[in-house]
Amino acid sequence: SSQRLEKFRACLEREKVDTRTMVPLDVCTRWNSTYMMLESALKLQKGFERMEEDDPNFLGYFEEYEVHGKEKKKRVGPPTSLDWDNTKVFVKFLKKFYDATLRFSASKTVSSNAPLHEICSFLEEIDTMMNVYDVVMCKIATMMKRKFDKYWGNVNNINKLFFVAVILDPRYKMEYVEFYLGDLVSDENGVNDMSLEIKTLKHNLYDYYRKQNPAAAQVFHGNVESEGSLHVNNDVTKSSRLQKFLKSRRDKDVVEIRNEIDKYLLELPVNLTNDEFKLLDW
Repeated sequence: SSQRLEKFRACLEREKVDTRTMVPLDVCTRWNSTYMMLESALKLQKGFERMEEDDPNFLGYFEEYEVHGKEKKKRVGPPTSLDWDNTKVFVKFLKKFYDATLRFSASKTVSSNAPLHEICSFLEEIDTMMNVYDVVMCKIATMMKRKFDKYWGNVNNINKLFFVAVILDPRYKMEYVEFYLGDLVSDENGVNDMSLEIKTLKHNLYDYYRKQNPAAAQVFHGNVESEGSLHVNNDVTKSSRLQKFLKSRRDKDVVEIRNEIDKYLLELPVNLTNDEFKLLDW
């Protein structure tokens, strides 16, 4: 109610907390909204604690019962110090998902090459949290892993254009896709089969667009040797997964060049640690 809201604002003022910040409501099917709600609540923690001390109606609210179907359940709350501690951990965990969602939902930057990286990052974060000592976080991460596996656990169900978009990013190319498949596919034959399927799609796409614009698709023949492995300062790369990828990168062998795709894939990749790189400019 507006009356309770005014009391809450008064508590915030007494605790010298910015009263312009309010808590958005959660949407249970969107973890981003959960992050925004909890992140805002943490900023107002002192206000909630002051409300608990000063306003008996605040505690009285949680003594009431709510009707869910045929059941009556007592409200949960107020938040304890353990709840606030769990919230701090949870917000830190969810922020990575929130930031990733903003990156590949962007409308003013290139984003088609981002989902595959973020999917892999999600899996890395969830697996890490499943092995922590914190019982609450472990339980939540396990539930998230089940949902993740439902949509992304089978690599055969992932849209192959995600892989093509990564190949067309000059910092990664086919090497990163094969490295990524090694993380998701347990047996080597499965990696080889999926890699061949992606390469076939890539060449089919090239042939299609070559027919649409022959002048833009000059075909090269011959042998080309790579310029050597990519030198990277590992201190700059933030992801452990990318560090492993960079360590796995080796000099290319001499390969027959059949078309522009082969020529592109054999060129030295753009420095992965260049923060100034802009895909559209390239």
